[in-house]
Amino acid sequence: MKQLLQMPPKKTTKRPAPAAQEPQQDTKPVKRSRSIKVKSKLEKAVENDDSKTRLILREITTGGIVLACGQGDVGQLGLGEDVLEKTRFAVIPDHTNIVAIAAGGMHNVCLTKEGKVMTFGCNDEGALGRDTSKEGSETVPGFVELPAPVIQVTAGDSHSAALLDDGRVFIWGSFRDSHGTMGLLTKDNERFPVEIQLQKKFIKIASGADHLVLLDSAKHIYTCGCGEQGQLGRLPERKTDRHSRQGVNQLLSPGQVYFKLGKHVEVENIWAGTYATFVKASHSGDIYVFGLNNYSQIGLKGVDKQFHPKVSKTLSNKNWTQISSGQHHTIALDDEGKVFVIGRKEYGRLGLGHVESDATELTSVPTLEQMKCVDVAAGSAQSFAVTESGKLYAWGMGTSGQLGTGEEEDVDVPAIIESKQLKDVKVLRVSGGGQHTIVLALPSSAVNESASLKVDNPEKPVQETAPIHRIRITLTSRNVRSLEKVCSELIQRGKKQKLKVKGPVRMPTKILRITTRKTPCGEGSKTWDRFQMRIHKRVIDLYSPSEIVKQITSISLEPGVEVEASLKTENPEKPGQEVAPVHRIRITLTSCNVRPLEKVCSDLLKTAKKQKIKVKGPIRIPTKVLRITTRKTPCGEGSKTWDRFQMRIHKRVIDLYSPSEIVKEITSIIIEPGIEVEITIAND
Repeated sequence: MKQLLQMPPKKTTKRPAPAAQEPQQDTKPVKRSRSIKVKSKLEKAVENDDSKTRLILREITTGGIVLACGQGDVGQLGLGEDVLEKTRFAVIPDHTNIVAIAAGGMHNVCLTKEGKVMTFGCNDEGALGRDTSKEGSETVPGFVELPAPVIQVTAGDSHSAALLDDGRVFIWGSFRDSHGTMGLLTKDNERFPVEIQLQKKFIKIASGADHLVLLDSAKHIYTCGCGEQGQLGRLPERKTDRHSRQGVNQLLSPGQVYFKLGKHVEVENIWAGTYATFVKASHSGDIYVFGLNNYSQIGLKGVDKQFHPKVSKTLSNKNWTQISSGQHHTIALDDEGKVFVIGRKEYGRLGLGHVESDATELTSVPTLEQMKCVDVAAGSAQSFAVTESGKLYAWGMGTSGQLGTGEEEDVDVPAIIESKQLKDVKVLRVSGGGQHTIVLALPSSAVNESASLKVDNPEKPVQETAPIHRIRITLTSRNVRSLEKVCSELIQRGKKQKLKVKGPVRMPTKILRITTRKTPCGEGSKTWDRFQMRIHKRVIDLYSPSEIVKQITSISLEPGVEVEASLKTENPEKPGQEVAPVHRIRITLTSCNVRPLEKVCSDLLKTAKKQKIKVKGPIRIPTKVLRITTRKTPCGEGSKTWDRFQMRIHKRVIDLYSPSEIVKEITSIIIEPGIEVEITIAND
């Protein structure tokens, strides 16, 4: 059955809450080094109200370029709406004066040399802080309006923050907890910057996934946001649930973190991990920690969550210049340039090679022991290090290309990242997001000249004259087995026809929540039924120079698979030579059943490759969750009078490339019941 339906805009998903691990036993304390109390230039500048001094206190004063890799389905690569994934770093064009970067869950924040803030990526909850009503505007860098020059930026899963040169802090976006969106400073999301009203002058800020840490000029720290894992450090566990008696306001309103009763602690530095906070004391050099510790990632023993500041003897034996924490691991850099890790071992995120157990003690990374590093960063399950010579090393999970190796394989030891775009640059800083990575680099003159040009690996202009077509096929389903099957068949068919195939790219799974009411007159939460569905998505790209696009979509789609296809011109006509018009056919497939969705993708790829068509995808779009609530009885009371359920909407995108004379046959797709198809045909 054929169906051509317009699909809704893309939505995003959030990372699930981490699982707990068995408590660990205490070990002997480690000797702690002492540090000398020195008032920083930034603190003096704030106290003296010297905005000119603060403005030049950025770590990097020479403007550089930003490169990105990994998943780009919601524009987090900054390369436009057509770039859904990059397994190697690509330059974000037109911006050569960047001095600081911060990668969030699915968005990025950059700071220019002039103190302006630039954002791009997912803006579903206002994390970009600017108007993105124009189609595609979120997929390219845009500026955020702020009342004064900025000296530091941070990014979380769905929020961003900026520290101004006058000591004020502005924040925008939203915090989330296990129940969903919490709001920001109030119960509402903020789509544009709002000031934190504490009447304090701040000198540093740090963002976790869903919490913010602030350090003021008086050496006190304040926190706000989600506190379920203890990352706020100022509330007992019973008060960290938004449904507690005190409500959500005590979480969202910034509050001061107090240390042990009767003990005055002056704070020298702060860092925030995904679900944790690290605080360095000025006098002793001790590292106080609070937050998630289910893999010993914050250096404590015998506790899965720490809700109040506690000295980590494991972390207090070094003078750290940088600490970065992912979901279940921590990477740290000391003042001698040495890199250490602790936490969970899965996917190679520790860089220790094949090890049998997690690292419950701080461990040096062997591959980097002979090098001096200047920066480290942790993604959700990845780690990065930048050497003094400007080389980038990466390791950990690479399923979305976020390591920049050119592959989508996990790496268990630090690997130097070498590519055309990194060859002539010196990497200065790195920041890891959810499934993408950005780096700040100092370009050579050649890179500076080409930074404003298109850098998306152009085809050779002289040797390749035949028109190339890309068919991007997106498959969506709630049944992941069927979805994977369709993808497999598409790829097999493409390879059989000797087609260039890219994918399938696995897009983030969406959860569709449905709430239904049980009865017309019921009251209370028991009158509702709630359920949810997972929406899986894959994207496959096929590439072909021949006129066979019409046969690539002649596949049998299983029930519950939705297909969306679009056609677009891939390569320009060579000057002085007539070339048949080339189009890109973008096929978007959507379904509540992921298994048939994958099967359709597989069939599409097989047909395209059989006909020697250029294919790209399938790319997996974030799964959507639809929630429905129905009432059971007319007069029932309580939550039992409601039925709630939810469905997951899966989506895949596949691109095919073909000359115009066969575009008319692209819609000849055999579609079974329960499958929605959207096909867009346009000249590039």
